[in-house]
Amino acid sequence: PLLGAAVDLPDGAGTLFTGRLSLAAHPWLADHAVAGTVLLPGVAFLEMAAHAGRRLGSPTVEELTLAAPLLLPADPTADRPVHLRLLVGPEDAEGRRPVTFHSRPEDAGDDQPWTRHADGALGAEEPPTAPVHADWPSTTAEKMDVDGLYETLEAQGIEYGPAFRGLRAAWRDGDEIYAEVALPEPPPSGDGGFGVHPALLDAALQATGLRPTGSQEPSDGVPLPFSWSQVTLEPTVEPVLRVTLRPAGPDAVSVRITDLAGRTVAAVGSLTLRAASLAALRTPADSLFRLEWAPLAAPDAAPPAARWGILGPRDERLLPPEFATEPLPTGPADARVVPDAVLLLCAPPSAEGDGLADPEAVHAAAADALTRIQGWLADDRFADTPLVVLTRGAADAGDEPVEPGAAAIWGLLRSAQLEHPGRFLLLDTDEPRDTTAALPTVLAAAEPQTALRAGRLLTPRLTRHTPTGREAPGAVPPTPCLLYT
Repeated sequence: PLLGAAVDLPDGAGTLFTGRLSLAAHPWLADHAVAGTVLLPGVAFLEMAAHAGRRLGSPTVEELTLAAPLLLPADPTADRPVHLRLLVGPEDAEGRRPVTFHSRPEDAGDDQPWTRHADGALGAEEPPTAPVHADWPSTTAEKMDVDGLYETLEAQGIEYGPAFRGLRAAWRDGDEIYAEVALPEPPPSGDGGFGVHPALLDAALQATGLRPTGSQEPSDGVPLPFSWSQVTLEPTVEPVLRVTLRPAGPDAVSVRITDLAGRTVAAVGSLTLRAASLAALRTPADSLFRLEWAPLAAPDAAPPAARWGILGPRDERLLPPEFATEPLPTGPADARVVPDAVLLLCAPPSAEGDGLADPEAVHAAAADALTRIQGWLADDRFADTPLVVLTRGAADAGDEPVEPGAAAIWGLLRSAQLEHPGRFLLLDTDEPRDTTAALPTVLAAAEPQTALRAGRLLTPRLTRHTPTGREAPGAVPPTPCLLYT
């Protein structure tokens, strides 16, 4: 029911399964939410992977790792569908097929990438399964109190609606947990066609959070399925199932699900859980951005010639000696005309033997820059004249190494830009002679920050970030950063 079509790709590239998810089409999914955010149950990925495997002759889900949750728009009347793609690749030499899940909102722009939610592998060989106890539950198991479980979970931000409140009873025998789960009456819409209904599978996994007291202990995050291994699913229409869970390592359990007659419906060699922060789950995956340096668009016409002045001393490390500048007026009686733009050269402090400037030199360079821009702002004659601040090594925009002293000046000037919009332009250069040709474009573009790298002008832009590593659900990928105090 979650996959509407399957297409065999040319040249043996695999099979692409497609789906269109929305609460309007699948209203029962609204009953699975965390912190007010509707999530496609992790078991739904497992069920779809197993379905694809049965169709292609690879019925075992050898592994499946969830990288990011799939969030659904919470308003069922808006009908904002999400396009789902399940790609199953061709068999490798060992008979395994790679499997990958992606999604993207139907109303997404062309610049929005697909979000990768899970990947893994399918196999044809069924793994060995542990024997089932003749008595279920075991004769030494103690009944657990599950009354009030869903109210306790809701207080922790885990919101199960009627479709997912299927845990009926539970027992505990040492490290083993037994549970009985059932679909509600009437069953959730769209139940026909599933191998095992995701609501029933999810209810079975709710037993992983049970404690001897019959409740879950508070934690810093929401435990969600992270990785599965050696899973087989046998289609069933039985509305009531029995679950057996055993420890399978740190934060992992093995799962056996049978019908009332003892026939195995699902066997999970290992399921690992990870805690996802509530804050991360509230943030849609497509609202993660990263900073990248993009080429500055070339002007439609050549920038007009400008008369330049210079504030403070010249420095050949930033500006070639032949670059022509005009003297600045020095007092009220000075009749000289104010230039079209003025340069302030902030060269990095001299580096020591280890390649880093002395901290005192960094502080002195930043203090000198602060004094000069404060004087500039106080002079009303330059109120309409842009000040272009030249640095070297301040921006991490290419192969040019970042110099702490120059970066500190950029941090200072970025704050000044917020306080005095339009008064300052920052240009970080890697070659003084290229600076001469770049300055007219920098002045015409009026971008707050630009970097000159190998003759190209770059400017910082926010671009959408798509996680690529196997992060835990809801985790924010690590980002390198520089800290200055």
